[in-house]
Amino acid sequence: MDMYNALHALAEQIDSDVEEIRNAASDAGRQHTRIPIPGGLGTVTVQGGGQLVSVDIDRRGVGGTNGASLGRQVVLAIREAEARAKSATQEQLNAAKPPPEHYA
Repeated sequence: MDMYNALHALAEQIDSDVEEIRNAASDAGRQHTRIPIPGGLGTVTVQGGGQLVSVDIDRRGVGGTNGASLGRQVVLAIREAEARAKSATQEQLNAAKPPPEHYA
């Protein structure tokens, strides 16, 4: 009976840990990362998993640039925002993940 109780307790702990990680992933996925487009051209915003939410162009900053340059700057900003969002999400998941000795 002792072995059954130990296995049952371990299964409950694993279920609890999985739920905690799911919650952390859900929270991280809802967070937004907003960074400026180089040259003061506006901002880009992505969600926690790196999904693009918006590109906001500041008309005041666009006057001195051409379409190709603007496009490059927007792509650079999106890539940077995606990388930051993914990194922040990974940090949150790592913080929620129990250490291996947790199940020993």
